[in-house]
Amino acid sequence: MRPMSPKVKYRPPGALQILDEAVYLLRSGSGKLLPAYYIGSLPFVLGLLYFWADMSRAADASGYLGASSLGMALLFVWMKCWQSIFAIRTRDYILGQTVSAWTVRRVSDLIAVQTLVHASAFVVLPVAMVLVLPFGWCYAFYQNATAAPAADRSGFGATCRYAWRQAALSPRENHLLLAVWSLFSAAVLIDLALAVFMLPYLIKKFFGIETLFTLSGFNAVNTTFLAAVFSLAYLCLDPIVKTAYGLRCFHGESLATGTDIKTELYQCVSQQRSA
Repeated sequence: MRPMSPKVKYRPPGALQILDEAVYLLRSGSGKLLPAYYIGSLPFVLGLLYFWADMSRAADASGYLGASSLGMALLFVWMKCWQSIFAIRTRDYILGQTVSAWTVRRVSDLIAVQTLVHASAFVVLPVAMVLVLPFGWCYAFYQNATAAPAADRSGFGATCRYAWRQAALSPRENHLLLAVWSLFSAAVLIDLALAVFMLPYLIKKFFGIETLFTLSGFNAVNTTFLAAVFSLAYLCLDPIVKTAYGLRCFHGESLATGTDIKTELYQCVSQQRSA
């Protein structure tokens, strides 16, 4: 356990520091980390866009709504499990550990825990957003449940306790992180919307190719267009926020275990040996 004086007050990493560490971590290990994220997220996002467009336009959509909804639920579970794998691999990368083997029991435990935890998010997060005040804690709870280091082994109850304990840690920094992230996400969302809207006009200008978008004008800005822009923003930004909350959990655990100091010492020794 890390020796700490009673007079020394712990100061957790600030929101900007956490985001900076998350971006650096993803840049340095993108080839090892990001494939696991997109293996899970891309099928869900593509399925969601198809589901959105099909349900809003097909005349007989109500006839197969139940089967399509079940398919989307399965894709959602698939995405959450792979996002948890992404968080576990990110933690292993921070600690300098090799990727551990995945057994049938470990996979089944991961599926069960992530399904049970995130099934309530569709109710809890909208209610928390309306109430405003508890949203920061609730959002952190679900992110921490994804990033829990032993969510694939410890069970549903232990994962929830871990996620809530980390969510209650440093609430000020958590809310600052959400505020900064909201402003950054809004800027990225606007940039993506303008890029997607202007791309067909640039193609027409330089190559003379007419498309449905250029012929439709502002009528192309419909619900499907907005869903596509939000989906692109999600795929670009969500790996960073997942990594940021994984780092928050890592720093929170280090208060009792000193894992951050051990990791820094391991990196120093490795650099000296390679020099």
